[in-house]
Amino acid sequence: ITITSRDSIFVGSWHGIYRSGDDGITWKQVTYGLGYANVQTLFSATCGWIFAGTDAGLYRSTDAGASWEFVHEGLQHNYVSAMDEDDAGRLYAATFWGLHVSSDSGSHWKHITASLGRTKDVEEVAVDRRGTILMCINGEGPMRSTDHGTTWENTNEGIVTPGYPSYRLIIAGQDSVFMSIRGAGVFLSTNHGSEWQRRNTGLTNTDVFDFARGPKGELYAGTAGGIFASTDQGENWVKLELGVAAQAV
Repeated sequence: ITITSRDSIFVGSWHGIYRSGDDGITWKQVTYGLGYANVQTLFSATCGWIFAGTDAGLYRSTDAGASWEFVHEGLQHNYVSAMDEDDAGRLYAATFWGLHVSSDSGSHWKHITASLGRTKDVEEVAVDRRGTILMCINGEGPMRSTDHGTTWENTNEGIVTPGYPSYRLIIAGQDSVFMSIRGAGVFLSTNHGSEWQRRNTGLTNTDVFDFARGPKGELYAGTAGGIFASTDQGENWVKLELGVAAQAV
């Protein structure tokens, strides 16, 4: 899901992309030029353009989703799982074969994790206000770069990852970043990822599928046991009553 500066909501699925301009009351499928790709992530850049990371490559729309173009030059793999942008307008794309950066709004990409090995499965990426890049590699955990991806360091202190986890990152301030790990719950770092502290009080199900931050700074964790919310920076979590039988979110 992504929300643009024009207040349009875009939702990606295995059946393409849908857009709503009336707060979700009505939806229209917008897949011209996208083909039959399964959408893994949607990202709205500050320039107003929208990017769709799929299992068949990266697509860009410059007309609010009316049409999509394939922008894959320089990407080492078709599977694009996450994106983010720094304050200088550089775009970052996480792929099955490493992390890539673009300085021209996605037209061309450069592989910036080649020193770690070509086949690093990067699942998540986030860039804070200082330009520190955090990425999560499947089976290895989080890594950090403070020089735009030239060098990387492990940032696993305080983290225990069960098996083959799934990660989500949320930048929550000048120094703070939250990370959810499927099977381990929620962690907070107040020093750009150098150290992590578990934040699971009240989170009775740590099998976190998705993680989000609301407009007032509140946190939401979608788990195998329902949705939990925190209004105190993850110190305490409360389960939300959805009024439906399904629990896994």
